[in-house]
Amino acid sequence: MKIAELYKTKKTVISFEVFPPKKEDELLGMQDVLSELGTLAPDFISVTYSAGGSKGGRLTFDLAAWIRKHCKTQSLAHMTCINSTPEQVQENLKYAKTLGIENVLALRGDIPEDYTGTPIYQYAKELIRDIKNTHPELCVGAAAYPEGHFDCESVAKSVDYLKEKEDAGADFFVTQLFFDNRFFYEFYDQTIR
Repeated sequence: MKIAELYKTKKTVISFEVFPPKKEDELLGMQDVLSELGTLAPDFISVTYSAGGSKGGRLTFDLAAWIRKHCKTQSLAHMTCINSTPEQVQENLKYAKTLGIENVLALRGDIPEDYTGTPIYQYAKELIRDIKNTHPELCVGAAAYPEGHFDCESVAKSVDYLKEKEDAGADFFVTQLFFDNRFFYEFYDQTIR
């Protein structure tokens, strides 16, 4: 099931987020943890992007596919683009599709401290647009920042950027963790203007 549909059909959606292990030999332990989480019947489990190593984000997609098959719950594979070329993005999407991945969270990703070049993808909206142009059947999520993104000058500007992500094809949004509901409600009010 596409995650955007979950949000349309359920009042409350429960999800977990996991990080792929740094080393492939730790994958079995991770699968044990995921099996335990699966017994709690979340609506989906989100897998962050494992950009490091020679396999790029493939471990993310492998884990997301494993969750669908073994935990019998939907998964959401994160995908970042800050260090990617369009060819790498398409290669990763093709790989994800072979695994049956239906849901992707498109993120810019953090700029590495030692990064000196100019990234091809500077914003998540560019990644979203590329995904939707080549794989419109995928359900694409994007990030929202109720307290503002650290690279953004204001929350009002964050709302403008949210609209640009929606226009690029984002099907749903997830927020960062926040501790004061007031920030979320104020942000939400600005999004429905």
